[in-house]
Amino acid sequence: IRSKLSDRSIKSRAWTHPMAPTVCDFSQGSAVEWFAGGVASSFFSVVYILAPVWILFCSLAIVVAPRNSITHAAWVPLLISICVPPIAAPWLLRLWLFQCLPKYFQYKEILEIDDASLRERMKQRPFIFTALPHGVISFGGICSAVVRASSPVLLEMPTAAASVILKFPFMKNVLGVFGLVDASKGPLMKRLRANKHVVLYLGGIAELFLSSTEIEKLYIKNRAGFIKIALQCGADVVPVYLFGNTSVLSIIATGPLADISRKHQVSFTLFWGLFGLPIPRPRPILYVRGLPLGLPKVAPEDVTDTLVTEWHGKYVAEVERLYKTYQVHNVDYKSKPLEIY
Repeated sequence: IRSKLSDRSIKSRAWTHPMAPTVCDFSQGSAVEWFAGGVASSFFSVVYILAPVWILFCSLAIVVAPRNSITHAAWVPLLISICVPPIAAPWLLRLWLFQCLPKYFQYKEILEIDDASLRERMKQRPFIFTALPHGVISFGGICSAVVRASSPVLLEMPTAAASVILKFPFMKNVLGVFGLVDASKGPLMKRLRANKHVVLYLGGIAELFLSSTEIEKLYIKNRAGFIKIALQCGADVVPVYLFGNTSVLSIIATGPLADISRKHQVSFTLFWGLFGLPIPRPRPILYVRGLPLGLPKVAPEDVTDTLVTEWHGKYVAEVERLYKTYQVHNVDYKSKPLEIY
């Protein structure tokens, strides 16, 4: 049966079956679109590298040559970035250049619950969408946002980010186009209790430094806090697996830069992709959205450690199911083992 997902501005091919998930293919395009998608993806990775370098240069320049015109010129964009808060800009993602980005990654989706059905459930209770794995840069998450750039779903599902990211010059403005909210416990609970939704990268910086093209490593065994928050706020959890997030870029996982990154919860380490440059490899990315976990609605005072442990265990098992079920649909994952920490 041929159908269209609701609120999609980009052309796709979707097939649905009463007993099967919805499959969407956004990979078709010309060589020009493929190249443009590579340029668009490189923009994000270059910003990741240039942002801390620019800040370091400005800091040194103001000490060494405070009256130099180059110092003044370098500080202008930095001051503008410091003063401008993160602003969601879906209109930017609708530009032709960024609409080509999914084609570069041969991007596809498998949805066990489609957008239309999901939006109906989102009217009834808040949801936490857990995205795994983090990767160096979540191009799976970026592609998902691009294909939903004209849909209200995008603005309804902002990404929770560490407080430091919300303040980090340049990075906060670039990542802010997708919609960012504070990942701290207080703001997160306040949002969920207002029946609003959020995307949460559970593994965070710890998982970023586990990124590997050989073995898929997730850092979720000790991350049960989100289940407790969900139960206390009456929210449900939807697992999302991003096959390919760890294939497009490699990272230096050890050393002083890695230690600084872990301490400050922001990446300062070196990474590379195509030709050893910060250009993401054009490897296929598959976005898989599982069914809602089905957390029970209980009074906050009835949320016990036993209940949290029970549902966290079910969550981990569901993540493993998604991985083992759909890894065959991504060429880089057919024989890639999964390790959960």
